[in-house]
This record gives sequence, structure tokens and C-alpha cells, in this order.
Amino acid sequence: MSQRPRPAHVLAVPRWTLIIHVVQPVLAVAILGLDAYGIRWIPYNALIYSLVVAICTLGVCAYLLVSQLFLHQMYNMYVVLGLHLWMLLFWIVDLGLVAN
Repeated sequence: MSQRPRPAHVLAVPRWTLIIHVVQPVLAVAILGLDAYGIRWIPYNALIYSLVVAICTLGVCAYLLVSQLFLHQMYNMYVVLGLHLWMLLFWIVDLGLVAN
């Protein structure tokens, strides 16, 4: 079986980054479950924010994996960079809120 050639506008990334993008939704689902359990008992705003961040992570990972592996016409380098920065900011804020 031969692989399709990667279009020129899709950045070549190492294989380990795709593996990390597969592990991210698994961890997001675990955090989603823990947040849902915590919100059931005491609905803190920090837990609700963490729940939203976990849901956003699922969507971002789905876009990144689908656009890099299957639907290359959906890939945009600036969108990928923006999504990475957006999720980095969201997770850093979430870390601070939940730790507080």
C-alpha cells in the first residue's frame, strides 16, 4: 500500500506529535469525567471552566487529527497555530483556577 503524498501546504510534523494529539482526547475525557463528578456535588466556577476547556480540547484535537491525516484541504497553518496558542492559554488559566 502506498501512502498519498502530503500536499505542500500541510506542514510535515514528526510522528510523535500525532501520537500526542491522540493521547490528548483520552486525558480530556478523564478530566471531563472528574469535572462532571465534582460539579454534581459542588458546582464551582473553576470546575465548570475546566469542563468547557476539556470539551474544547476534544474539538481542537479532532480538527488537528482530521486535517493533518485525512482532509488536507481543511488544514491551515495559521489556524493550527492559533488553536495551539488558544488551548495553551486556556489550560494555563484552568490550572491556576483549579489549583486555587
